[in-house]
Amino acid sequence: MGSRESGRWSLVVGLVVLAVFAVGLVGGVWWALTRLPATVAAPTVIGSATVIVSVVTVLITNQRNRAREIENDHRRQKIPVYEGFLEFLFSVLLADNTGRKRPSDKQMIQVFSDFTRDITLWGGPELIRTWNEVRSVGDGEGLSGIELVRTWERLLFAIREDIGHSNKGLAKDDLLRLFVNDLDEQLTTE
Repeated sequence: MGSRESGRWSLVVGLVVLAVFAVGLVGGVWWALTRLPATVAAPTVIGSATVIVSVVTVLITNQRNRAREIENDHRRQKIPVYEGFLEFLFSVLLADNTGRKRPSDKQMIQVFSDFTRDITLWGGPELIRTWNEVRSVGDGEGLSGIELVRTWERLLFAIREDIGHSNKGLAKDDLLRLFVNDLDEQLTTE
């Protein structure tokens, strides 16, 4: 028997034992309550219900707080990865306008490799799918210029979503307009 199958049987046995215990507990409590006078049983049920609801509320709140804490920890890990990548991306896109030297092919390969490594650990599913799409178009051979930059824009949207920003209210090309001043003119010539 493999470890996976053994784990399933352990889970089933554990659930059965838990169910038997719960049925026994509920049956015992029911039996005890039916033998008490109504003047004692009613306050006992109400008090017990109050305690149970309070405990369940505290447990749910703690679980949600822990999930939020984990999400915030992940976000803190993701942000430097995305900031570094976006800084590099903008240095490539705006090199001519800012007078900076364009990164070499070797530098680009290194940054892309590092980004791939980092999102393997920290990136959400949509971001990873979008990054794979960006990588599959490569240098954009066979795509129009606008199709290529829209692929990159989808990556920007995925990065925003992955760190918790809402993209609601943003339309296609809104992020492109942040750094392509004549986008509307470019769209009419495509």
